[in-house]
Amino acid sequence: MTAPNRNTLWARALVDELVAAGVDAVVASPGSRSTPLTVAAARSDDLRVFSQLDERSAAYFALGRARRTGTVTPLICTSGTAAANYHPAVMEASEARVPLLALTADRPPELRDSGANQTADQEKLYGDAVRFYKDLPEPAPNDRALRSLRTTVARAVGTAEGADPGPVHLNVPFKKPLEPTRVPDDVPADLDQVAERGRDGPYVDVTPGSPEPGDEALQRLANELSTTDRGLIVAGPADPPGLDAEAVTALSHATGFPVLADPLSGVRFGGHTRVAPVIGAYDAYLSAAVAGESHSWTCLLYTSLSGLAR
Repeated sequence: MTAPNRNTLWARALVDELVAAGVDAVVASPGSRSTPLTVAAARSDDLRVFSQLDERSAAYFALGRARRTGTVTPLICTSGTAAANYHPAVMEASEARVPLLALTADRPPELRDSGANQTADQEKLYGDAVRFYKDLPEPAPNDRALRSLRTTVARAVGTAEGADPGPVHLNVPFKKPLEPTRVPDDVPADLDQVAERGRDGPYVDVTPGSPEPGDEALQRLANELSTTDRGLIVAGPADPPGLDAEAVTALSHATGFPVLADPLSGVRFGGHTRVAPVIGAYDAYLSAAVAGESHSWTCLLYTSLSGLAR
């Protein structure tokens, strides 16, 4: 069925592309300017919508869910200072390499810098903390604009969940009417079906790179380890996709190095601890002298690179 107006068409295409990219839930906060996005998400049979009144809480909820699932949970908020409340979670997502996608509704360009209510400068609001930013064009009911929108959304999700995961920001301007009310002749009846309804699957397939070390790097590491008598494996926080506990303990077993496991590493407990010395809460008793100049240690900072355990 043809959308009642261009805002509804635009938001529907954006949300459909999120679903095609594998998104299964969004977090929405109340507000007027974001109405097209919220309505499109609520009407999607493939999305679960979490409603959070406070944008700061919403952002940390999405951050926590992404840590657990390893996939992005997009955020939807209205224009103005609402978007600023995402900033702390965006910064944390950047440093912790957690996928996050902020969809911030905005006034159209002619209402910016005009003293209109709930208007703030949302251009590159999060600075260098995001992996990718785009100020989307105003909704346009034509093939080229819709194809571009779908491509951008696919790229946004792919970047957020890519080899270097982190936050992404799409700024989405809307004019009135924001509700799905019919505007005569606003959406042409002969729109290209691929542009309007998308493809079977994502409009653009994104294939992320693999963050595994190459054979040369592994050989270099093996050579170093073969000449080292003392060492430690430090397992840090388990950012998505997390640490492979079996790989960590296999490396420990092969080298004889104990594992100092961070509380957020996910490797402190489990059956794998039977084959390797995994030490938790080490900060409570480990002397600073261990890292002093009188000791010679090789320290491996273990990440989620499964190839290290070969």
